[in-house]
Amino acid sequence: MSLNSLTLAQTARRPPAKPTNKSASTPAKSVPPSAETSADDEIPPLDTRFPELFKPESTPTFRKGYSIVNLGLGLLSPNNGYDLFGSLKSAPALTLAYDRGVVEGIGPGTIGLGGIVGYKGYRYDFPNTDEDATWTDIVLMGRATYHYNFTTNPQLDTYGGISLGVRANFYKNEVSPDRDRYTGDGLHLAYGLFAGARYYLTERFGAFGEVGYDMSYLKLGLSYRFQ
Repeated sequence: MSLNSLTLAQTARRPPAKPTNKSASTPAKSVPPSAETSADDEIPPLDTRFPELFKPESTPTFRKGYSIVNLGLGLLSPNNGYDLFGSLKSAPALTLAYDRGVVEGIGPGTIGLGGIVGYKGYRYDFPNTDEDATWTDIVLMGRATYHYNFTTNPQLDTYGGISLGVRANFYKNEVSPDRDRYTGDGLHLAYGLFAGARYYLTERFGAFGEVGYDMSYLKLGLSYRFQ
């Protein structure tokens, strides 16, 4: 056997040389489909999710350009100094209020401007006599409100405000006008401080409640929103 033949035979029996690039020979590990999720799909820990459920003003229901009309009944009105459980007779006050969003960007909420007009009548039967007295209160005031939704509920509008204007009192005692003249008769300065909440039953119609004072301590009624 020649030298060349022996060399070829030994070369054929050698195992193939191992590749020098280790990464090229290592197969890529497959990722299970369940592990291929983006960061947006991950469920955050409980301590980060819980505050987001109550993030304020995430769904504001009152903005600049919105207009709201409230038609309400005033309850728990002051009794003009007469006994609360006596012969005083009165119906709930009738109120009509308007509120329009005018300023955004001062704090997190929206400032609204508007006004309110109200009417309430009283009658008092003096004990052990045939004498009675009647008087009427009419209120006309401007109002400034600040709306800020403390929840993420897109149907809720929470607000507070102040009011300033005039109150007209008209007193009448037909039996003896000089005996019990009502010193509060005439025009008086009127002001109020109140807080309220409005819950929308549809996109435009809702119900509201207010506590405070301008014509009554409590108001309940219906709201209508438009632009």
